[in-house]
Amino acid sequence: MVQKVPAFVSAAYDPSGAWDAQSPPPSGSSLGMYSKNPPNPEPIDVASGQTAKVSITFDDSVKVP
Repeated sequence: MVQKVPAFVSAAYDPSGAWDAQSPPPSGSSLGMYSKNPPNPEPIDVASGQTAKVSITFDDSVKVP
């Protein structure tokens, strides 16, 4: 549940499967964010009690250093 709007959404993928998501993603992990104009993040405004559906796509073009 989102507590404040707007929300910004990002994602990371660790191909080793070892990342526990309780720490920063390991070096080499792919990164992505919700954006209509990359690399600028796009805010997601959701009215109280409503839901929003967005898609995040990412590839290996942006990685954790």
